[in-house]
Amino acid sequence: MNTLNHKTMPYVHISDYKLSITEYGKEFILLHSIDGQNLIPIAQAIYHSHFEFAEEVIGTEKEICIKLASTFNSKAHQLLSETKLLESIQNQSYILPVYFGEVGDWPIIEAHSQKSKSELISELTELSFQFHMYGFLPGFLYIKGLPDYLHCPRKAIPDKKVTPGSLAIGGPYLGFYSNPSPGGWHTIGQCALKVFDKSNQPPLKLIYGDNLRLKSITLEEHQYLLDKKLQLHQYG
Repeated sequence: MNTLNHKTMPYVHISDYKLSITEYGKEFILLHSIDGQNLIPIAQAIYHSHFEFAEEVIGTEKEICIKLASTFNSKAHQLLSETKLLESIQNQSYILPVYFGEVGDWPIIEAHSQKSKSELISELTELSFQFHMYGFLPGFLYIKGLPDYLHCPRKAIPDKKVTPGSLAIGGPYLGFYSNPSPGGWHTIGQCALKVFDKSNQPPLKLIYGDNLRLKSITLEEHQYLLDKKLQLHQYG
């Protein structure tokens, strides 16, 4: 996106948020919070507003990218400013059964945290996590809730291929790989549940703020779940 010519436009106020607007040609606008607020609730509200000028809305904690279906003019700016935040949503709770096997990047994580694998598994399964966002590829989940001592830096040289169902640590997040892909995060285990299914609409049932807990399982239990081909909402 940075290769496109861009210009900064006037700010827009949405609820209690003040956002700068950067226009990239006639293809995209990028919104940034002036006060460093979490922008995911705003991205959700814009997405559910179904504005005619917005073909696609891609939201992260720090910025919102809107792919334009038509020119972003003064009328579109006014509509954007009238975006209403969504009413409180009842979040769901889910369990991720994880096989913390012998493979993965445990030596790096143990060295970084100064704790043993068994200690870390015990602590991870006691924590409550929250689904935060998805990207960089379809079905990749960003999950918040890691304690500071587990904020392992991403790998300098990414792996060429990460197995689907891998759970990994990258910076302040747990990450879940729904599909095979390159990856620079440190893997800690495997989950047999299907979280992302492109044959469903929407393909991902998780919404921002849903609660997730990790459950340690054996290799035999993991294989059983693989054979059952269960989806996330069918477990527990």
